[in-house]
Amino acid sequence: MRGALLRGITALLLCGILLFSLCACGFTYAEGDTDKYLTLSEDLTDTLSVTLPRAYEVTDDDVEETIRELLLSEKKAVEGAERETDKEIGYGDVAALYYSGVTEDGVYVTDGFAVGDAVPYLVEVGGGSFPVSEVEAALSGLIPAEYALRESGTVPAGAVVYIDGSYEDTAGGISRGTNYIRMARVDLSMADEVWGNGFAAQLTGQSAGADKTLHFTLPDAFSENGTPVSREYKLRVRFVSEKELTVEGTYPADYSIEERAGKRVVFTIQLAYMVDYEVPELTAENVISLFGISDTESDPVAAFRAKVRQTLLSQEERQAALYAALWEELKTHVTVREMPQKQVKKILRGLTKELKELYEYCKTNLYDACTAEWGEEAMADFDAFARAVYGGAEGEDAETVLTREAEDEVTQTLVLYAVARRFGFLPDQASRESGAQTVMADLLEESDLTERQLRRRWGGDEYFESLYCRSVILETLAARAQVSYT
Repeated sequence: MRGALLRGITALLLCGILLFSLCACGFTYAEGDTDKYLTLSEDLTDTLSVTLPRAYEVTDDDVEETIRELLLSEKKAVEGAERETDKEIGYGDVAALYYSGVTEDGVYVTDGFAVGDAVPYLVEVGGGSFPVSEVEAALSGLIPAEYALRESGTVPAGAVVYIDGSYEDTAGGISRGTNYIRMARVDLSMADEVWGNGFAAQLTGQSAGADKTLHFTLPDAFSENGTPVSREYKLRVRFVSEKELTVEGTYPADYSIEERAGKRVVFTIQLAYMVDYEVPELTAENVISLFGISDTESDPVAAFRAKVRQTLLSQEERQAALYAALWEELKTHVTVREMPQKQVKKILRGLTKELKELYEYCKTNLYDACTAEWGEEAMADFDAFARAVYGGAEGEDAETVLTREAEDEVTQTLVLYAVARRFGFLPDQASRESGAQTVMADLLEESDLTERQLRRRWGGDEYFESLYCRSVILETLAARAQVSYT
């Protein structure tokens, strides 16, 4: 949690560092000025071939799974079917259940039974709401009434019961003390082996909810130096289960409770009721009304699938990996002759100012989180902090690290503008102006600065235009790229 918070805060601050560099070198270059500094190879095309790890591939199964999740998120409860007990549980329905279990190494799982208060655990079937996926799969098609807990009536032979109470053991007339029982699950078909000879017989036929005192002698294994041990139970049968569901599954390897992570577990499950939901089907009418697909599309469902695929392809982590791969490929087609030192110095000043602000913020507000992210040594001084944030070599000072970063930013901007001009997709002035206004509005929403302060900080409207333009260039290259996976 702390790492996630830090990454969110530092992302906002470091965003300013990157965007200063874009402002400094974006539209301060006149059309064609990039030719003074670099040359693009003749074999460069606007369809770059790049390779990404297999984890970033978007398959047809990924698309269909996302569509199922989207449709599930639009489900509606069936009117008057809030606590059904005699209907089958289906996809999208919510099952109210109690559960307990034991892992392969004997760790008991009892958090699904609300200690007698009968507050059930709600599971959305198909929604991934239960940590062990096998449980959701097992619920489908069940009727809650067949697996219900009963709070009244008599206890039949061989039933499973849940009991509250206490017991006292006595050996040779000497008490061993009183022990308390809270919502213990007891299978009467084998209770005598654990609870004492005659235990099942004395509970069978008793009324659920009534108090009962039981007397009997424990098995020889409980004797004390050969002296038999007698036990007196003062119990109440809270619930009776005549039928229960047993499900075996595996906790995820990254489960938050360490002693359960990756472990096999056997659950015993009782059902209280289900809430009946209707999940919309994948139809043209639904994708138009629910997901904003235009009714002018010849095939709205196909358009929806394409939109979902593009959304998955545009996910932040994958997009960052794709942009990095595109840049590495672009560098093989570029020869840099010299650097515009004026622009490098502008960016260096901006980077230094922004990084110092981040450093001071970490020292005064997020010291523990920053050291967790970058290490204790990163906070030793500003030079060490610069090396940690930007990956500088041991012994480099902040100016060296940041100068290299500034030169990289200048080079990237020069190359992107040169490529966009060669292949004709540099945004025109009207698009730049409208795009800049959108960017400014987004940044104002995320910052405490006024519009005037934002303009002054980043050097005027050129900053917003350059940010918009660079984004368009990268998006265009990404859309045209030929991506393979390994």
